[in-house]
Amino acid sequence: MSSPEICHQHYTNYQFYKVVDSVIHVLHLANLFFETMRPWDLKKKPECHKELDVILHLTLETLRICSIILQPIIPSMACKLLDKLQIPNDARHWEHCMKPSWRVEGAIFETKNIQSGKFLLFQRIYSDKKKIHKKTASG
Repeated sequence: MSSPEICHQHYTNYQFYKVVDSVIHVLHLANLFFETMRPWDLKKKPECHKELDVILHLTLETLRICSIILQPIIPSMACKLLDKLQIPNDARHWEHCMKPSWRVEGAIFETKNIQSGKFLLFQRIYSDKKKIHKKTASG
């Protein structure tokens, strides 16, 4: 069973925490894949640019699917990420996470440049002790 199918089953059973756990697990695996493949090193080698494109596409595709899955739980954050990935509003429905983007009928598969610049999805949360220590260390 694919991750979207598993998450759909969790949604059907009102087990939203299991949806989140499943998505976090997939995102950890995607992060491990990204770190292991070291795309920042491949970028320096022109002969590895096709491999780099595949790594980036698979990673961004994982983010796309996970964002669609999480829309019912964190709609504004999911929307923010899908906007950054330039996913059209009419391609954000559940059926769009059931297949990879290159297998969706009628989908236009093209490389898009994601706008550079700072993009913050989650604000880091500090405990009071860390805030005090951070202020003392920097000030």
